[in-house]
Amino acid sequence: MGKRLDAKLSPVTYMDVGRAFEASWAKYLKKQPSRESLAVLLAQSALETGHWKTSYCFNLGNAKATTVWGRDHCFYPADEIVSAGQAAQAYAMRAPRTDGVAGHDVELTTLKSGQVQVTLYPDHPWCRFRAFTTLQDGADDYFTLLVGRFKAAWPAVEAGDPEQFVRKLREAGYFTASVERYLPPVVSLFKKYVKALAQPAAAAPVHEPTLALPVSAQGRPTLKRGASGEAVREVQRILIANGYEGVTENGSFDEAMVRVVELFQLQHVNEKGIALEADGEIGKNTWWALLNPSGEPQRSFLNPPAVEGLTPLHTKLLGTLNEEHARPVFETPDGSNSSKDIDRYFGATGLRKLPWCCAFVSWALKEALGKLPIGGKHHTGVQLMWVAARDLGMEVKTPKPGDVFIQIKSGGTGHTGFVVGLSEDGRTVYTCEGNCGNRLKYGQRAIDTIHHFVDVLQDGQGTDFARGTNVTFDSVGTDGTR
Repeated sequence: MGKRLDAKLSPVTYMDVGRAFEASWAKYLKKQPSRESLAVLLAQSALETGHWKTSYCFNLGNAKATTVWGRDHCFYPADEIVSAGQAAQAYAMRAPRTDGVAGHDVELTTLKSGQVQVTLYPDHPWCRFRAFTTLQDGADDYFTLLVGRFKAAWPAVEAGDPEQFVRKLREAGYFTASVERYLPPVVSLFKKYVKALAQPAAAAPVHEPTLALPVSAQGRPTLKRGASGEAVREVQRILIANGYEGVTENGSFDEAMVRVVELFQLQHVNEKGIALEADGEIGKNTWWALLNPSGEPQRSFLNPPAVEGLTPLHTKLLGTLNEEHARPVFETPDGSNSSKDIDRYFGATGLRKLPWCCAFVSWALKEALGKLPIGGKHHTGVQLMWVAARDLGMEVKTPKPGDVFIQIKSGGTGHTGFVVGLSEDGRTVYTCEGNCGNRLKYGQRAIDTIHHFVDVLQDGQGTDFARGTNVTFDSVGTDGTR
């Protein structure tokens, strides 16, 4: 009979997981997996565990411990998107939380699609998960679960086919999200791991290949307005390659380049996940971001918030944001300012492959309201949107969930997104922002780093909403992130 273990994070590298999967494969199938087969497993496991950063007790597939599970288990918070009937079942099992927080151990948020986002806390039965004391035990369980209970999906693993693998898992009930949400990141991760495992150092696999590691900025000089030389040209090449306009590879750190660097800083984070200071200078933090402009180093692993006390219209808008964030939305390829999801944010403007934070705001407002409320225009430029909203009398001094935030920078640039919550002391704003890293992100900002707030909905929403509840976002620092 198993026992309850403490829910402890068990972060590992993908190479550690790859070695464990290879050992499981040899143990149970008496052979070695192909590179593509191994990449399928790594991709799905990475998605389920936040790239193993949010893996608890070596549960590599986020597999639940049902009542028939007779081995060790643990409890930790989880989110699922389910039908209304399934949500009712979860709610019927509610009980007081056991983690020292007041309230029930299940919360429900109805999405625009009619499905329900179920947020679960210990000790709700739906967040009882399998637990292991070693990585190999976790890998063996994940492997036997797939070749056993989910054997219909196993031929796709053998064939190295991530799309068919995901579809068969969904048919068998492995996950509750739609295939449209679950599939794109699995395919993207599959491609990443196929490339990484092809590196000579990964052939065993023994060492972490360079491809998977963030690039160090060590040894590069601090650059300011007036600088010149090869280091400036390197920065210019990076900016041009990532789609930034207004800069040429001339080796001169002129005023035009200062403005482009400010915009880059407004959209990116440093090695610790904190937003860069948009000062137009290139120190070690900005160098690191330039060398790691998108993809895994710029990604956040955050859950959507739950805020009570909102009007129906504000609730509808936040539901739209939550549902879109859950897709998830990210650039394909990284740094392109484009994907199937992102391109539709530009609506009928005819624009594509441009910084898209403002386009996302316009799209989300139209989705929630059925119209474009800021002068009837689908805005794609932050400063022009801000001027139009100000002229319509929409500016407010005290933000509310559902308001639009505005940051202004030189050269006509800026950054924008939505307020989705506030801290209890009012000093921190929780946000939903497009064009962050290579994706749509949730984050938090000090309120004094935001220049303007806009009440676009204007439906009488007051300030008596819940503050500081169910919000566990990471900081995005003093300015913007990409």
